[in-house]
Amino acid sequence: MLRTPDAEWGAALLFEQQPDGFWAPSHLREEDGLSWRLKDETWRFLERLALQLTRGGEPLPLNLTSVELSPEQVEYVFAVDATARLVMSVSLVELAEERTSVLRYRFTWEGDDQAVSLSLKPWLDIRRCGQAPDPARHRVNPVDAQHLTVVNTNHWLAFRLSREAEFLPAREQRDVRYPLGEGHRLTTDQHVHFKPTQTRAFAPGVWRTSLGEPLDLFVQAGLAEAALLGALETAQAVCSTALTRQQARYEDWMTRWSHLDERVARHLYVAAEKFWIRTETGEVPDADASPARRCLTRLALDGLRQNWKTLEAAGKWPQVLHTLDGWLSYQDPRSGRFPIRWPGGETARQWFAKTGSLPADYYEASDLGLPLFTWVGEAWEQLAASDRLEPLWEAYQRMFQGFKLSRLTRRHGGPVLLENGMLLLLPHHGWMDAKRTVFTDKLTVTDLPARCPLAWHLQDVAQFKDSHYTWEQYQYPTFYLPEANALWLRTLEVGIRLASWAGKSDWVDELQQIEASLREHFKGILWNQRAANLYNAVTLDRRIDGTPTVAAIEAAALLGEPFFSRLELEQIWQTARNRLLLTDGDTGTAVGLLARDTAERLFQDGSQLHDAVWHPRALPAVLRLLRHLGQEATRRDMVEALLTHGHDEGALFYVQEAFVPAEGPNPTAASSGALRPVPVRSTRVWWSQCADVLWENAAEG
Repeated sequence: MLRTPDAEWGAALLFEQQPDGFWAPSHLREEDGLSWRLKDETWRFLERLALQLTRGGEPLPLNLTSVELSPEQVEYVFAVDATARLVMSVSLVELAEERTSVLRYRFTWEGDDQAVSLSLKPWLDIRRCGQAPDPARHRVNPVDAQHLTVVNTNHWLAFRLSREAEFLPAREQRDVRYPLGEGHRLTTDQHVHFKPTQTRAFAPGVWRTSLGEPLDLFVQAGLAEAALLGALETAQAVCSTALTRQQARYEDWMTRWSHLDERVARHLYVAAEKFWIRTETGEVPDADASPARRCLTRLALDGLRQNWKTLEAAGKWPQVLHTLDGWLSYQDPRSGRFPIRWPGGETARQWFAKTGSLPADYYEASDLGLPLFTWVGEAWEQLAASDRLEPLWEAYQRMFQGFKLSRLTRRHGGPVLLENGMLLLLPHHGWMDAKRTVFTDKLTVTDLPARCPLAWHLQDVAQFKDSHYTWEQYQYPTFYLPEANALWLRTLEVGIRLASWAGKSDWVDELQQIEASLREHFKGILWNQRAANLYNAVTLDRRIDGTPTVAAIEAAALLGEPFFSRLELEQIWQTARNRLLLTDGDTGTAVGLLARDTAERLFQDGSQLHDAVWHPRALPAVLRLLRHLGQEATRRDMVEALLTHGHDEGALFYVQEAFVPAEGPNPTAASSGALRPVPVRSTRVWWSQCADVLWENAAEG
């Protein structure tokens, strides 16, 4: 993957021959190809670029001999014969002064034979991400011998060649299949397969030119043809300089971190530089686990908590502050909730300008203030030096008042603060927010929180015999969740610190009383004395789910000693190791902890996302507990597994959203790696990079 704040390009490292005889990089997922952000929307544009070499009209073989890559450039080297080769480099270049980017292909012929021709055929798929393909509506304009534009629904893709070439127009369409699809799976023929997706691509024609001097092809997307053509001319003039600067930034980074494992240094670089999108007010992290490239607050917040030290070291603190300022300014003044995503489009911004808050659907989650203020406690000195304590104190007061005013009887209500100091939440208000559908003989109930046991849902269906009433039981803040209340304890500590800074002694007294009560009651409600572990969830009426989950590890790692005794922490880890540990089936080494101990081991889609699934986002908490308990070998194995993944599979240098056991009816090969955990879902997620913890663990050896 090559990424800038405006665009993203991806392809497999292998080439394949197309039915028409052209060669193109293999595309395994629909997110491969070129996408572009325009007006807060992400559109897909270039499906892939195919090429062919000919001599005297006869195609020449292309044998891919090597691929050299970095987070900034990919270079494919093809052997044509014993004395000649073709080098194709692909670069996605950020043009900072122009506030845009350009995709550049460079083709270099290395050989004595100058009678060789290069043909290029672009395959297009211009549409908003998530919409159906629409090749029939693509309109083509061969502007001149160097320029070509294609438009669909007022979204233009423009090409500029560095020298004149012959363009042979033609309108071709074909179906394109992506075998890995969106990273979901299905079971057919007694085997588990990835669920493929497909699109229909369009080719406007072919460029043909002789090979001599290197040939560049520049690609940009925009909303107006004339402006786009002018931007391409500028892009060609400044591209080489910008690319040199971009590559120098990467090389400087690698030199700076040369004392670390090279894989760690690359991970740090990607976490710091490659997860930003451009908005009208500045850059914010694109933490979304989909190709749509949106800033989702929960993922971005966890990404910030996992990577903020690396961002500070990389000079990204202004972007961090800009993102924080946005979250604070968009806080709902009535409920104190923070928006679930960064506002996109004029409608949302106009609504905010008129009412002081965003549309209601932006405030569907109620717990986002907990990870936000927990991070504030971790980055207190930097935030204090950046003059952010005043707005943080104001936002904290709004959030806290919202907790106090929330009611158990309000559907989809916010966290309810009880007299015992604990918080009650909706069961799906947290990162474990998957939903399931329950089918019985007579009823189907949709949108039930998968955080709760399936047995609860089936019992409710049997008792109430009503799908709506069954669903209704899970729409109120009546659930104690261990990780949420652990975050709440840390949030109270930050509130006391903020109130002391503001000189508000009455607030300090109230928050200290709540903190003391929370410390007194936490274990009495959430500690399973018999199993020596934390419950997954407890309802207000004492319905208890004792399923071991990684949430127990998060809570234990966050609170540590002396809140938990050393023996209790060891018991929590012992349960996790026995019931949740995911290992590499080839080597037997530890990889991570599954989200939940469940008999449902076969991941297929999002409804099982928090069952037998390892989420790297939990790695910092797991490593923190392992380090505290002296489990050094397991800690090193988990770090090594993450680094190996980032250089072996998925999108190289990036970390997958989730991994599942290599279990179920899998056609298992005898080759190495057949039993390794299977990467699923998105190939690149900011909260999976875990840069800070990789840095810390690498520094410790």
